Amino acid sequence: MERAQAPFSRFPAGDCVKFCHVFFGEVVVSKPFTVISALLLLVIAAAHAYRAYAGLDVVVAGHAIPIVASWVCAAVTAILGIMLFVERGK
Repeated sequence: MERAQAPFSRFPAGDCVKFCHVFFGEVVVSKPFTVISALLLLVIAAAHAYRAYAGLDVVVAGHAIPIVASWVCAAVTAILGIMLFVERGK
């Protein structure tokens, strides 16, 4: 007795996604690590922005880190987090 195959089992994964996209509309691929990374970057951006806004002093090995460094880091990490959220949708 022969086992029944799933309808897409004969297609490689890429072809199946293309087939589903063509015939069933847009396929949303879940990317949980992308979402986790994006959220982590946005939390780091918020922490840098809070440090800069509150004027908290940070001293590393006797050297004071300027406030403007936190603004720059907040902007860079926020942009990277937003870019990851955009990437997730593709």
